[in-house]
Amino acid sequence: MLNFNDLLRKNEIDPEQVNVARHRPELALRDKFAWIASERPELFDYYQSTQSPQREKMLLNRDFLASFIGLRDGSTIFVGVYKKKNFREVTKKSFHEDPRFLRLRALGCNDYPEPLRLVFNFEELKAFRALKGRLYIQWGGGPRSFIQVAANRDFPIVKLAEENQLVAELQHHSELILSEADIRELPHTWRERMSQWRAVYIITDISDGARYIGSASGAENLWQRWKYYSDTGHGGNVLLKSRDPANFRFSILELLAADEEKAVVLEKEVNWKRRLLTRASDGYFGLNDN
Repeated sequence: MLNFNDLLRKNEIDPEQVNVARHRPELALRDKFAWIASERPELFDYYQSTQSPQREKMLLNRDFLASFIGLRDGSTIFVGVYKKKNFREVTKKSFHEDPRFLRLRALGCNDYPEPLRLVFNFEELKAFRALKGRLYIQWGGGPRSFIQVAANRDFPIVKLAEENQLVAELQHHSELILSEADIRELPHTWRERMSQWRAVYIITDISDGARYIGSASGAENLWQRWKYYSDTGHGGNVLLKSRDPANFRFSILELLAADEEKAVVLEKEVNWKRRLLTRASDGYFGLNDN
């Protein structure tokens, strides 16, 4: 059976010089991490640029890093092979103030505990890009996230998919719950799909349970409307302007036909406001001012 080390040797890379990482981040970030790796490489690179002190030593001792992600079903999918260019020591404060980390934190990434850390600068190798999101290996040793030396394991290749599978299919609309930060980083295939959806939606402020109901029936439908909230923090709605958009959660109450008349969409929006008592005048934590 072909294994990952065979691919390394084929590209004239000594497995002794390769650390193999199986990323499986904190729960809040985990379900988004695969599509971050696929569509937000600047965030993925920043995430893997620093490791715990024990793993720092492994990165210092070898020239390459092969990165994989552990998925929810236990499988291990390939992201890329990276060559170490250099490293530097940074303070916790400076690392956490970087705009890339601020985006990661908004998606659920935890702060790092050490006051000082090494930050590594990696360059992705083009020779392996065609395998990104397609190559699956057998990791073994349980679902933990850790780093191993390639030469110490075979890592059998168990699957080669036809297309990149890092971006999962957009789940059913009734199960969709997104934060403002999620919307900002959504995969392009999800954006395209949501651009076809006319809908009545609800925004819940998780700090106190207050709710706002709106509808989408514009040029790009739901995607355009939710993106506006992400861009502005309030979507032009007066009662949302004084609130922290980081606390907003977006979900769909009713999905409508892509060609539904705008008047019908607005009528359904009004009906949902009435049923869920979301007008401020109702007195039940409603954030609709009409």
